[in-house]
Amino acid sequence: MPVGTTFAQFENGRAVAAKGSVDLETDDWSYSIEIVAAADIDHDGFEDIPVLVFDKAKQRSFYVYSLQMLSRTSPDGRILGQSIRHKDAKGAK
Repeated sequence: MPVGTTFAQFENGRAVAAKGSVDLETDDWSYSIEIVAAADIDHDGFEDIPVLVFDKAKQRSFYVYSLQMLSRTSPDGRILGQSIRHKDAKGAK
């Protein structure tokens, strides 16, 4: 999914939410977000949610996944996503 894209921007998309995950299907693509945990990981006083994001082409052999962190910096702030690289995660507690 391109950076800055929201699920609302998909035309003719079909979203399905289940406990711990959200799936979005279009005619050509399949996206899935799975919650890994929920905790104040960065110790800023706000809950963070690491998620796995899966992106798969239905007609081709393209498949990719990434670990993202969903977080906010104020109680009413927007939830922002940030990619987590292995070197960023290996020292996490």
